[in-house]
Amino acid sequence: MANLMLFEIKNLNFESGKYNIQNRYFKNLENLVLLLKEEINIKIEIAGHTDSIGDNNANIILSDNRAKSVKSYLVRNEISESRIKCVGYGEKQPITNNSTKNGREKNRRIEIRILK
Repeated sequence: MANLMLFEIKNLNFESGKYNIQNRYFKNLENLVLLLKEEINIKIEIAGHTDSIGDNNANIILSDNRAKSVKSYLVRNEISESRIKCVGYGEKQPITNNSTKNGREKNRRIEIRILK
C-alpha cells in the first residue's frame, strides 16, 4: 500500500457556496509549490470538502470545484497536472460539527494528501 502523508494547509477554507481561493491563503499555497518543485517525484491528491448545507450532489460538485481551483493555482505555478489528482468529498468527511457557523466554516476546506 502507498505511503500516505498529509500536507496541512491551516484553515484553507472557503466562503459558503464558493470555490475561489481567498488571497490570504496564497502564502500557504506558495509553500506547497516550493515543496513540489523540490520533491519532483511527489504526487498529490487535493481533497475538497463542504459543510452539510445544501444538496449532497451539489456539495460533491462544489467540493470538486474547490479542489480544481487549488490544482489550477498549482498548474499556473509550473506544477505538472499529471502529479495532481482532485477529489470532491462533499459533506462526507467533516472535521467538526456542522451545527454552528464556525463548525461549517472549518468543514469548507481543502486537504492535500501526499502520495508516494
